[in-house]
Amino acid sequence: MAIRYVLHLNPFNKGKGTYCARTRSIATLDVDQIIEHGENRGGWGAHPTLVKAILARYFGLVPMLLLEGYRLMTPIGEYWLVIEGEFETVRERMNPNKHQLRIVSAVPPDTQRRARNQARFEFEHGDVRRPLIESVCDAGSCTCDRVITRGGSVTVRGDFLKFDPTDDAQGVFLKKGGAEHRIDEVITNKPKTLIVSIPDDLPAGDYRMYVRARPRHTSKVREGVFGRRLRLIERRKKAGSP
Repeated sequence: MAIRYVLHLNPFNKGKGTYCARTRSIATLDVDQIIEHGENRGGWGAHPTLVKAILARYFGLVPMLLLEGYRLMTPIGEYWLVIEGEFETVRERMNPNKHQLRIVSAVPPDTQRRARNQARFEFEHGDVRRPLIESVCDAGSCTCDRVITRGGSVTVRGDFLKFDPTDDAQGVFLKKGGAEHRIDEVITNKPKTLIVSIPDDLPAGDYRMYVRARPRHTSKVREGVFGRRLRLIERRKKAGSP
């Protein structure tokens, strides 16, 4: 897949009318999603649960080793510690109220070089509009960006979200594996806010949410995907209900 980028007027050199490039990410992946991508691209040679446990141990070990005085070099990053803040005399010592310890990282040159050599690019006009999902809040659990409740309502916030409900290609979709479900019950359909009702018969599991719409002044249906997986949970029973 090509790296998509758009050009914006350079804010530091407006007088000359030059432009700078900004890349456009298709989604933000958490650890679970990275592991899932690895499974779909040849596997890990181990169960995903074991891979996640190893990564958790790795990420926990990095700050421990840094605090023991090591500088770390890995294929994805070099890590070291710096102390920020000014010392007024050569005898002054570290003061947490004035100085701050910070972890610094840098991508190794070989990794940078491989990325440059393998990258493909796709130019997009700066006025391209597509649905952007910023948050998904579940009314049944009173939480955001984690779960959706079977039979409950969900508020989706972002931009360019409004869609044509009469067009089956547009709408809010939940996808698990190869199965995709279009949400039929739409309560609110606005550019920055959607409120939909999660179907009662939706199978259990973790889902990705997509919004497909044709924003104003565009000719094609465009898709936005939420960066986190959403776990389907059962509606909480009211006290005294069977």
